[in-house]
Amino acid sequence: MSFYIRGNMKRDQIFHELKRRIAAGEYAVGEKLPTEFELSAQYAVARGTIRQSLKLLEAEGYLERVKSKGTFIRQPAQKPGADKVISFLMPYPGYIRPSDDPVFITFSRIFYGAIRAASEAGWRVEAVPFSRTNDNFNIDWDALEHIGKDSRVMIFNHWYHPAFDAFLKRGARVGIIRYFSHVKSPWDHCFENWIDAVIDTKKVASDAVYFLHSLGCRKILNAGWYYQDAYNEKPIGYREAVDRLGLERLELDYDTLSGKTGYGRDVAETIRKIWEETHFDAMFADNPQHYFTEKGNIYRAIGIPESVKILLNHDEPQHYLRTSPQVSAFSIDMDKVGYTVAKCLVEDSAAPRQLVFERTLCNRESTGGAYVPPCDTTEEEKTWMAMV
Repeated sequence: MSFYIRGNMKRDQIFHELKRRIAAGEYAVGEKLPTEFELSAQYAVARGTIRQSLKLLEAEGYLERVKSKGTFIRQPAQKPGADKVISFLMPYPGYIRPSDDPVFITFSRIFYGAIRAASEAGWRVEAVPFSRTNDNFNIDWDALEHIGKDSRVMIFNHWYHPAFDAFLKRGARVGIIRYFSHVKSPWDHCFENWIDAVIDTKKVASDAVYFLHSLGCRKILNAGWYYQDAYNEKPIGYREAVDRLGLERLELDYDTLSGKTGYGRDVAETIRKIWEETHFDAMFADNPQHYFTEKGNIYRAIGIPESVKILLNHDEPQHYLRTSPQVSAFSIDMDKVGYTVAKCLVEDSAAPRQLVFERTLCNRESTGGAYVPPCDTTEEEKTWMAMV
């Protein structure tokens, strides 16, 4: 690719462009850089301009000139105080803020768990913005510049995938927390070399169907986000379970209704229409706070009878305490997940391994509407979970 750069900043522009390409892993550590003549032709500038840009890169520790062999990419020395730090990636600079968004709440719990583990080990945690614009393909490579060999990095979900190969090439020690493990991805070679913390979403969905089936339910609606996402394993687990039990598939993709005025009302109305058509007797749902009413009854808000069993994919008491009656939900201690991953990262070896976390069922079917916090799996729950 040719670059035609004009003006008085040619040297600096080429310097920053080459630095970005090194940071992104387009030029790997130890790789030989093209010659000054080749770079001069590529950028359509004089060799003297290229030579000045390379001197700047060499001064910052990105290049090493070897006599009679050429110029090679190197990893800059870590800055003072850069050791014993976990770099926790966040989408953009303003991401940490007061919010009741469930994704942010999950992120913050993982973050606090990481801080607790790091503090116990005498380490610290830094929040590193991945993008200035919340666009995962518009990476802020300057913010990631200091992440190199043996750096410790924490990542929550695969949204950050455009930088995965760069982190692998740099030799960073990464702990990633993700929601899929049963489908293949283009990043499996990265996960194999990292601390790979998996929250088994497929199993949760399968467990949900078996639990509802054990309560006598035979028409189970699966309602959720990101239904068409190849890495959303909730629909996969649901479909496999209902097919094994010989049940009808009943599914609602929230995304077909998003982006419209009155979204929550539309979701509730759609669920009601599905019930009128099918008379489903159970619903396994993602993020229903969008159609909750303050201190309201979830059944009246949706317009379905209270005989329908409602099971939530993820327990979020900050929303669900508003409703009566309380409904059952799966819960996972995300603070513990963050703590465990950070504990592994601060080890001297930070050796690659896979950690699997499962959600616990909070069975509130017989509580009379009283809130019951998450608890350990009961013997009764272990019995039906063993059916899966």
